Amino acid sequence: MQAKKIVFTSDILRLSKDKSSRKLFAKNTYWLHHLLRRPIQQATQLPIELLEWEKGTDFNGEQVYDLLNLPMNIDGWVKFYYEEIIPNSVIDYFAPFLDQALVIGFEVPAYFMKICTALSLPCINIMWDPIRFMDDIFFSFNTNNEKIFEALLPYQLAPFLVYQSADLHKARFYRRQIEIEEAGALILGQTTGDRSLIEGDQLRKLTDFKPKLSDLSKRGKLWLRKHPFDSNFERNRDALEAVGLQVLERTYNIYDLLCAEQIKHVAAISSGTTLEAKFFEKSAETFIPSYYQYYKASNQYQENNCISVKDTFLEVNFWANVLKSVCSLTYKLDQQLPYKANRMRNANCSFWGYEEARNEQIIVKYDE
Repeated sequence: MQAKKIVFTSDILRLSKDKSSRKLFAKNTYWLHHLLRRPIQQATQLPIELLEWEKGTDFNGEQVYDLLNLPMNIDGWVKFYYEEIIPNSVIDYFAPFLDQALVIGFEVPAYFMKICTALSLPCINIMWDPIRFMDDIFFSFNTNNEKIFEALLPYQLAPFLVYQSADLHKARFYRRQIEIEEAGALILGQTTGDRSLIEGDQLRKLTDFKPKLSDLSKRGKLWLRKHPFDSNFERNRDALEAVGLQVLERTYNIYDLLCAEQIKHVAAISSGTTLEAKFFEKSAETFIPSYYQYYKASNQYQENNCISVKDTFLEVNFWANVLKSVCSLTYKLDQQLPYKANRMRNANCSFWGYEEARNEQIIVKYDE
């Protein structure tokens, strides 16, 4: 199929509470649109539409929840997230909104990719890559279209460069002689309602994994690093301590902890930081398997295989090359936006383990 339009969207049914919480997640659609609409439109010359659910738009998520016979809240979202069989009524509801479209979404769930496949539409899912410690944050891509996947492969970030960036952190860590007093295994807390906590049709929590934690305690103390955005942490503290976790009270930069020899192992329910830990040459594990596969040795196409792309996704020529198999024509541009460190951190207003970015490569600062 040759696309006749581009549709931007995100996790269209995601809620944290009731319908009123949709507005928070709708920001992802508008953010992605503003970030990428111009290079994609320049590369394809196709009209661009948005698929979003709020007042003033035609899409109505309430109708989808009704068709699914699910409650319109976080429980309903979780139950449908990894659904294997999509009802025809739901596919039919989405069809007119996506007619002849190339769909580009931010963190779209597995069920949405299945809907696009059922409608014979190419879909590209864009997610933050788990690696957050390089000179900027960047994206991972997965797709239901093998030709798009193959076009993404030449842009794949070489793992060597990730190891090299981790070594810069280690060099800084040892130069500054940062002291880490705690020793043992590091257990990572996560935000309530994160999609990475979904297993089957439920959200998991650390207290569900008492046997695993008990086994890990053989490595030494289990230090729990609470997630800075976990607003429910204090009310859950007693339950977490009851399963053998000792809360890390001192405030450490996560990358200093990953550099420290005292930290022997890193574990989480399902966190990208466990992948980061491996680049710091730490042993690491997750308690539930990740649906998305990052930094795999094999480049064989699978829908859940992710291609990590740094920087170039802002370029017109990147999109012209990646989309040429699904667009009648694509167009290139001689000039591109020059590279600038921390550009994406600033665009996302999120800095992950850093002080607010000042357009410099913070990890190689010498001393304060």
